[in-house]
Amino acid sequence: MDFIKEFCPSSKTVVIRSKTYGSQLSMFMEMVFSAQHDGFPVYPDNCKVVQYGGDRYARTFGIEFYYEDAPEEYTIIRATTYLTHKG
Repeated sequence: MDFIKEFCPSSKTVVIRSKTYGSQLSMFMEMVFSAQHDGFPVYPDNCKVVQYGGDRYARTFGIEFYYEDAPEEYTIIRATTYLTHKG
């Protein structure tokens, strides 16, 4: 599966997210395997599963985790913003 891969240097956050609306467990595992293939020591228990919002990314999902650096093919982003729902 093809994922969007990003890195935010200011927060040291690695983002791997889907281009589709899927939210199956197998998709998240593919994201973890993709991160491992890129050299990150990430496992299902040390990353966050995130649902994105906004006009372009609403209802898409991804994983996020912290690391010092990322490979060159990761797109550099300026910031990540977290909104929480109080229900």
